[in-house]
Amino acid sequence: MSLMDGQILCFYEAINPNGEVAGLNVGFDSNTPLDHLVSWAHNTSRDLPPGHDFHRAIYVKVHFDAIDDPYRLPSAFPQNSSGSYDLGGREFWASLVLEVAGGSFDEEE
Repeated sequence: MSLMDGQILCFYEAINPNGEVAGLNVGFDSNTPLDHLVSWAHNTSRDLPPGHDFHRAIYVKVHFDAIDDPYRLPSAFPQNSSGSYDLGGREFWASLVLEVAGGSFDEEE
């Protein structure tokens, strides 16, 4: 994945049939509306393989320059002493945009 400064990066997590966290990272344009991000998490949860349950989607803004009080991702993503992360050979800092919690998505009728 090629990171861009200012983009929104999603850390999507599902629980597999063994109870372990499985996930993927997806990039979004920095101008993506919040309702689209929530809808994307909702739609992606419908397409998970059998036995996998949506856990959460954490959306962060990517910063190539150090920021005050960077967001701490879950421990599965090791944070550097500077508060940054490495992804695809690129160092970045994260600020929280949105977190969509797991659970069932029920359609309103």
